[in-house]
Amino acid sequence: MASSEAATESRNLVSTNLKTGFSIFPNPTSADFTISLGLETESLLHIQLVDQLGQLVRTVAAAEMRPSGIHSFSVTGADLESSVYYVRVQTDGAVQTRAVVITR
Repeated sequence: MASSEAATESRNLVSTNLKTGFSIFPNPTSADFTISLGLETESLLHIQLVDQLGQLVRTVAAAEMRPSGIHSFSVTGADLESSVYYVRVQTDGAVQTRAVVITR
């Protein structure tokens, strides 16, 4: 499979599980933030916060089976240094990543 075909297939897998992708608010933030997402179908959900080097900072949801619908996760950012971090959401083998900016 060509790489562009694989990328399209990956995006399609994510969009079948996540209704609208996911959002992070407020962003940028100086402390806590919320991750909000909608699932089309029941899915195994894993959410991680990683730094710019790809190192795991914390696990927000660890391989939890979640029903279809809207889900929100609060993340404490008060202990994090000012930087750009990445929220990685994985559902049934598909992954989406978004940046969150922590400012002091």
